[in-house]
Amino acid sequence: ASPATERPSRPPRASRPPKRPRRTPAAARAAPPPR
Repeated sequence: ASPATERPSRPPRASRPPKRPRRTPAAARAAPPPR
């Protein structure tokens, strides 16, 4: 087991929300719908 697995996984920056790409028709067609 590695030290990374032992410690709880948490995002490096929780104060800043992750960037989300704009939802475009092309992206919607290429990627499956979110579940």
